[in-house]
Amino acid sequence: MTLTTTRTWNRSLLGALSAGVLTLCFALAGWSMPPGGEPDPGRMVRHLERHLDLSEEQLAAVEPAVADLEAATAGDRGRLHELREALRDTRDSFDAGQAQQLADELGEISTRLAFNMARAQATIYGELNTEQRAQMDELLQRRKHHRRHWRKRGGEAFAPVEGADL
Repeated sequence: MTLTTTRTWNRSLLGALSAGVLTLCFALAGWSMPPGGEPDPGRMVRHLERHLDLSEEQLAAVEPAVADLEAATAGDRGRLHELREALRDTRDSFDAGQAQQLADELGEISTRLAFNMARAQATIYGELNTEQRAQMDELLQRRKHHRRHWRKRGGEAFAPVEGADL
């Protein structure tokens, strides 16, 4: 291979990798925020309490984990929304440098959001017994299905999965 061919190949590979990373960041951002609006920690706790039949001791451990998640992510969620809007606004007069800075910050925030969500879920999961863990796994699968269906419909309202309060 010549030097020019190698450089072209490296640039193509870097471009594809950058596109993949940006796609992953958007996916993580979507995973860490519910469709249709801001998270409601109280609703989340009530949902877990109702569907997993949490004991008082478990509830006492879950509530702070959810509150910590809310506190840790509140500012980032607002900034994430601003960054998404700013990236959309670049389509009229695209500046690669500016778009890259926005995408980099979006990636950093998405990483923090994903980490905080994983930490909260691990804390909650650690408080559950074997049966409750199976129930939580089922709830997460139903939520995944719900979100996938919601996104396919472009965010339009639809009839939820029977028995799901997601």
